[in-house]
Amino acid sequence: MKNKKSKKSILFLPSIGALTGIVAPMLVAASCSHELPELSISEDPKLTYVNDNGERIIKGSAKAFYKLNSQNVFNPISTHDSKYKLYTPDGKLNNAHDSEHIYKIKPNFDFLVFKNLTGPHDYRLFSFRYDELVTNLPGVARRAKYSQYQYNPKAVFVMLYWIKKTAEAAPNFENDIISPSRSRFPYAGPSIEEAPWPFVRNISNSLKGFWQDVIEPLVLIFDKE
Repeated sequence: MKNKKSKKSILFLPSIGALTGIVAPMLVAASCSHELPELSISEDPKLTYVNDNGERIIKGSAKAFYKLNSQNVFNPISTHDSKYKLYTPDGKLNNAHDSEHIYKIKPNFDFLVFKNLTGPHDYRLFSFRYDELVTNLPGVARRAKYSQYQYNPKAVFVMLYWIKKTAEAAPNFENDIISPSRSRFPYAGPSIEEAPWPFVRNISNSLKGFWQDVIEPLVLIFDKE
């Protein structure tokens, strides 16, 4: 089955804020003035190829990528990109939108194509194995386009999360979002730009449900386990 470009749709699931009331004003949908983010697999022959079944295969190890993106590196934006920092050098929020800006992506994610990323938002990627997808999003995981890969050790399911930078800069974001997330993902970088978010359910007693602003999982098939 050939992997298709991710459609412009999001999972309409309860947000953490909606369930707790603690950060509800912060977790808002992407601005209506911008298209929703899109994530797809690169067609660069140096990075991927199409197998006999019509599936686009990524050159590399599923295990290595999963370990990296479920434990260490979550922000796909390169540190060399002008939109990477939450604040500008003069201390202002770095959230201006530039429709001509082409985002630089970290080499770890160079086989992925990101579209419709915008200055007012920050982004994270997180990888699941199939059993984890079932635990966190059972209704989604059981769809045929995902369940057909449940026994494939070369398959990883990646999701793109986003939030407004105005929310990320809110006074309670560190305590309510980042701190409990760091307890679950302790190997992430120390800066707010590299900080983990609640990628899975029930990060803490005060954070329940699943992050609201995400795109549906994209299936990644690697050529090595």
